[in-house]
Amino acid sequence: MNLKQWGKQGFSLKIKLLKNDELRIVKLRKVKDETQTVKTLTFYDEKCASAKPGQFIMVWIPNVDEVPMSIALTSKNGLVTIAVKKVGDATEALHNLTFKDKIGVRGPYGTFFTNYLNSKEVIIAAGGTGIAPLMNVIKDLSVFKRSAKIILGAENKQELLFLKEIKKLTLNKPFLKFIPATIDGSYGVKSDVVSVVKEEIKNFHGQVLTCGPEPMIYKIFKLCVKKGIKLQASLERIMKCGVGVCGSCDLAGFRVCKDGPVFNIQSLKLMEEELGFYKRSFSGELIKIL
Repeated sequence: MNLKQWGKQGFSLKIKLLKNDELRIVKLRKVKDETQTVKTLTFYDEKCASAKPGQFIMVWIPNVDEVPMSIALTSKNGLVTIAVKKVGDATEALHNLTFKDKIGVRGPYGTFFTNYLNSKEVIIAAGGTGIAPLMNVIKDLSVFKRSAKIILGAENKQELLFLKEIKKLTLNKPFLKFIPATIDGSYGVKSDVVSVVKEEIKNFHGQVLTCGPEPMIYKIFKLCVKKGIKLQASLERIMKCGVGVCGSCDLAGFRVCKDGPVFNIQSLKLMEEELGFYKRSFSGELIKIL
């Protein structure tokens, strides 16, 4: 949000944005090894717990850095869980934290998944840690008894994040179909997420919600465009401010932190030249996605 846009905002919205931007120090209530590369951190924060499915927070690690993190699970009593994959210095520092260690949080920020409870049917398509921002969607679908297929993919069974939680949410729920997929065939179907989605949308009249590796998202986007299916996708970029000012998360003119991270298919069409192919480095340089 630039200064001109800020000036047009209502007073109450300005106050809300400022309050969300305040850094709050929280103590870790739980640290859990989920996979070989992913840990979950649980803490108490009422503002984060009020986030909509798909929104993110900025997490500050003292003397290290501040990084964006999707909110995976929330509870009515204010507990919040984030999933952290070790990919750099900041996430490695988060992996080294233990029970009662402190971090700083601000947010929640960004757009979120919408209208999925009003759809005739829903497909959740998640790859790897992309399941994290979709967990509260699955929770809603389970509570409100909405028809959905949940596709979760990974290299192998050990990398299927939140497997136990999803099995619990779908247990004895005939309206929810869980389709785990692994590349090596160690659990569920031996397949990748895109191939499963391609089969499941043959006679599909609802909407797809997806998050995961961007090349996967791009292929699902192309499938949905071809079939005329509604799509919402949560995208990831380097973020430094989280409020749309610094421009580090630019994607074809969209600020992922402010205009996203959840985008509908109309917006995805406008970023098609970069989506799935290019991202920005820490210095802002446009580089190829490997």
